[in-house]
Amino acid sequence: MADIVYTHCRRCGKEMPHEIYVSSGGYLHSLCTECGKDVGASERVDRREGSMNRECGSEGGTRYHIKYISTGGYIHWFCCTCGKDVGSSERVR
Repeated sequence: MADIVYTHCRRCGKEMPHEIYVSSGGYLHSLCTECGKDVGASERVDRREGSMNRECGSEGGTRYHIKYISTGGYIHWFCCTCGKDVGSSERVR
């Protein structure tokens, strides 16, 4: 089931509801429900670990991020606005 979060949309230029879902290929996505801009994570998701608003290095502002563990066992933080995906250098246990 998809979640709805409010975060900035690059195309709309304002806070909009975004549908958060996992694609059939196993990748985390953020879809703006207003304009249809869809960004995806760089790795397949094993499990979601949480979320928070934090500074995005690519966006230059505070954006909604989702923490997940990839199928390879790495920690990732996925920006729901731009799709930037920051991953750990080591696997987690």
